[in-house]
Amino acid sequence: MKITGITKQGFHYSVDDAVGDDWELIEILSEMNNDEYLSVVPFAKKLLGNAQYVRLKKFCRDKKTGRVLTSKMQENIMDIFNSNNTVKN
Repeated sequence: MKITGITKQGFHYSVDDAVGDDWELIEILSEMNNDEYLSVVPFAKKLLGNAQYVRLKKFCRDKKTGRVLTSKMQENIMDIFNSNNTVKN
């Protein structure tokens, strides 16, 4: 089954509801909680899957600069994570 939604910024997503039962995702989350900031990248890839991760990057790309905005990526990832308690127990 899939958990679907739209972030506050307008990104449409679909996450496998079984992702909360993925130990490796929890390991990455643990690293993030220990201030290992860069762990957010493998976390997002694991949470969304590669294809959807690429779509999110495209969604967060600034049209003027061509850069994928970190702030926009973080906002969307946190919205997805918090919206349905996807990983939280």
